[in-house]
Amino acid sequence: AHGGVQAALNFTVLWCLACDVALIGPDFGCDETALLEVFVTHTQEELQAGKRVWEGRTDQHLVDHLKSNLGHSYRHLNQLLNLLYMGDRVEDDSVDEELAAQQVATLKEECDKGWFEDFDESLIIVIIGKNTTDQNMLVAQLYEKKYESSLTKQLKGKCGDRLHYALNALLMPKADFLAMRLHDA
Repeated sequence: AHGGVQAALNFTVLWCLACDVALIGPDFGCDETALLEVFVTHTQEELQAGKRVWEGRTDQHLVDHLKSNLGHSYRHLNQLLNLLYMGDRVEDDSVDEELAAQQVATLKEECDKGWFEDFDESLIIVIIGKNTTDQNMLVAQLYEKKYESSLTKQLKGKCGDRLHYALNALLMPKADFLAMRLHDA
């Protein structure tokens, strides 16, 4: 039990440090990439534990701080981050092939929208943000198989760079995402 408590404490300290870097940044701005890396690589339970400690240290509410720092131009990213840490995400190993097929059809419909049609980022955020990693991997696989194009590529020009980065991270196993980040670094 002592090892589990120490691991949770170590994580909470790392979470707070990463959030401090992400929310304050090197130039006293918000480093969205660092923030995304924290949020997409941890469970809701870990994020909630880190949130409690961060809020206790700063006497601020994380939801308000994110909203004010991300601003209107990052409103969809803020929506995804809130979904990831507020308990709306499924975090087991379950997959539903019928649901995945429906999600692929919905995603394709949104991705096919042209310049004068309203791409619904909120719909994409809800689908990918609430799915399990395994469900998202199945959706990405079915999308690629059916449409001969990766879901990541189809989303690339449809949403902002930071939102695309976060959605892409949620379409792959956390270890693959971390390996990709290490390679890029």
